[in-house]
Amino acid sequence: MGGKLSNTYISSSAQIASGVISTGGGVGEINLLSGYAVVAGTWVVEAHSSSCTGGRIDNDTAKATGNEITTPIYITPGTYSIYLTHFGDGVCGICKIGVGATVYATLDTYNGAGAWNIVSSATGVVIAETGVQTLRIYTNSKNGASASYRLSLIKLVMTRTA
Repeated sequence: MGGKLSNTYISSSAQIASGVISTGGGVGEINLLSGYAVVAGTWVVEAHSSSCTGGRIDNDTAKATGNEITTPIYITPGTYSIYLTHFGDGVCGICKIGVGATVYATLDTYNGAGAWNIVSSATGVVIAETGVQTLRIYTNSKNGASASYRLSLIKLVMTRTA
């Protein structure tokens, strides 16, 4: 099972090799460009040369409050830092990241000048859930200066810190 699941939090490279996933420190990169389900809104994966990964998932065609995608992840209880790489411009909204009904990060993706590969973060995030969970990424608010609720997401990294 280790290393073969899409969008999996893997505790260490040794656990990937052995096929065992358990508690421990490490970094999990969650691929937002595949393996996701659209809950609400219209989301498009598109290639873009300015993106650090060569692509992004974006709700620009029908940006609205309530737009949401989900993806399954394997998580172990602990304290995490969450890093969201995104595009930001004058119509970008506030991104909420959660597991199940619990919101663990609220990140403002607005950038009046327009910029690629912005990294927004939340630290000291204590997650109690364990096992395969549903990661939710959605918008239901925006910066007062933003004209809309666009989310233009490049990648999501969760680092277990304790």
